[in-house]
Amino acid sequence: MEMYNKELADNAAMLRGKNVPIEPPSLEQNPKVNRVRKLLFFFIGIDLVFSLVNFLFVIHSYAASESLESQSPNSSAQLALIIASLIYYGFGLLVTYRYYQTGLLIFSLLGLAVFFWTSTVIVIVLIRIVHTANHIGFVAAGIIVAIIFVTISFLGSILQIFIILYSSKLYTLLKRNKRLTIEQI
Repeated sequence: MEMYNKELADNAAMLRGKNVPIEPPSLEQNPKVNRVRKLLFFFIGIDLVFSLVNFLFVIHSYAASESLESQSPNSSAQLALIIASLIYYGFGLLVTYRYYQTGLLIFSLLGLAVFFWTSTVIVIVLIRIVHTANHIGFVAAGIIVAIIFVTISFLGSILQIFIILYSSKLYTLLKRNKRLTIEQI
């Protein structure tokens, strides 16, 4: 009888040892999180490159103008938009890299604001292009730069929609995994 109790005690001890809570797999090993995170990095990188190209075009338009009075009234708004976009995408890269759940939520909400702001600037610049083209002809160098700006901004806006979707998706995946703190990789 004593032998039987000892075997039961040993089995119970082994079972208790196996019932210790197991750590969930790391976020880097989760294929869904990893895939969404890589796509988000890709889309943010492309939009960051578009913002840098737009920044160069706006700086070029400042350098090419003879005086500040000859500047387009929208060039300051364009420059502010580009600087805000660079800060925004830098923030997005940081929160995506560090798996910040709350940061991703803020990033996707700010993405909506950036999308609407960019769309408004595109419409304003398009109106300015049409107005300028009617008055001085379509051969002005500034109009070509503005058309390039609008095209790149339009492509950036389309990518912005994907960024908003994937940052929201990554936020929900992290929330589902109950990861509220940073995980060191």
